[in-house]
Amino acid sequence: MGIAGISRRPTPLLPTFLLAAAITIVCSMTLLAYAVSNALQSSLTLTAAEEGASLLDLFLGPLVQELAATNKLSDDSVKKLDGILETKLGTRSKSIEVWRRDGTLVYSTSNKHRVGTKSAPAEMNAAFLGQATAAIKTSADQKSQHPMIEVYAPLYRSGTKEIIAAGKVLNDGERLAGELRDIRIKSGAIVATIAAPMMFLLFLLVKRTASTVRKHRIALREKVAQTAALATLNDKLRQEADNARLESIQSNERFLNQLGQDLHDGPIQVLTVLGLKLGELLETNDLEAADDGRPSFADVDELLNDTLTELRDIATGLVLPELTDLSTTETLQLAVRQHERRTGTTVKCEIENLPFCPAPLRVCLYRIVQEALNNAYQHARGYGQRVAASQTGNSLNVLVSDSGPATTAPLQAPKRGHHSGLGLNGVRRRVEAFNGSLDVISLTDGTGVSAKIPLVNSTH
Repeated sequence: MGIAGISRRPTPLLPTFLLAAAITIVCSMTLLAYAVSNALQSSLTLTAAEEGASLLDLFLGPLVQELAATNKLSDDSVKKLDGILETKLGTRSKSIEVWRRDGTLVYSTSNKHRVGTKSAPAEMNAAFLGQATAAIKTSADQKSQHPMIEVYAPLYRSGTKEIIAAGKVLNDGERLAGELRDIRIKSGAIVATIAAPMMFLLFLLVKRTASTVRKHRIALREKVAQTAALATLNDKLRQEADNARLESIQSNERFLNQLGQDLHDGPIQVLTVLGLKLGELLETNDLEAADDGRPSFADVDELLNDTLTELRDIATGLVLPELTDLSTTETLQLAVRQHERRTGTTVKCEIENLPFCPAPLRVCLYRIVQEALNNAYQHARGYGQRVAASQTGNSLNVLVSDSGPATTAPLQAPKRGHHSGLGLNGVRRRVEAFNGSLDVISLTDGTGVSAKIPLVNSTH
């Protein structure tokens, strides 16, 4: 998983980070410029509203004082109001409107036909509460579509804070719009001036970081390649070592078989002929033992027979039976039957139907049972001999146990020929060659030999 992830083509760090940083900074700075320009626009609009309110109160206030007592303006007041736009104020103001508190339009320079109707805009509510407001709108009456400033302001009764009407003046907003454009341009320039060094510093920092990451990635790839090569070499060496151990076991078995066969065909045959000749000599002379204590022919014959028996036992133990066509279960059962035949004892078998194993492993299992039963016979007189074999997961478990005391003296004369075996150390080395383990354990009623061999590592 890790090697596959490292070998996958990585995403370029520098372009990705710069793109993300550029988008983040540009968006942030744009929002900042927008917020600053809106704040300045609100401030300028408020200033325009206050200025417009002052002008309305200055020019319109004296002419609408009669609204404190009547519901409409006199013709003289209307004529004076119409003349206001003809003054210098008309260069900035395009129209003027006046409303009473009930929302009735009492004066308008641009919509004379609407005078007397109740159509006060919502902005008038703030004016009747004593607040001057302003808004920048685009005039639909002009081909140039230049902006206009609508100013709504309260009109007070002279000498008091009583609001008797509200006025609206529509001023030219081109100058204000120009100032706002200049502010936005300057805000953008300031933001760009700040963002450019930030982007440059980020570029240098990320470039250096990307270079370091690239170097570490290359070094990591080299380490991974070296580790993979070492792992492959270790697997190859382990396989060769396992094969060498198995070949050693097979060579050892061939050597033991050949040694047993040579003993049987060589010294045993010679000693057998010698025994026959000695028997004939005894029958011919029929001599008894001498009184002077020297060995007689009978003593020599007995010694020869004992030697033959011992040699046959050794040869029998060295030579394995034919296991080529036997299954794993049959191999263990054969080891049990041969032990019973040699010793005249009984062994309780609890052998499950085991999976088929290769020949070297079956030879190892045969030797485990053979040696463990030999020890049980020698040291426990064969009491409670038991062989159990089972498969647990991917492991093969063999337990050979007895019910005799561990201190029982070895038997001196078995019922039939018997040898001392090849030794538990030799069997343990065989088990370890298959990556298994062999332990001698103390049971509540005797001793056991437990072997555990993994099947996965022993099937090659």
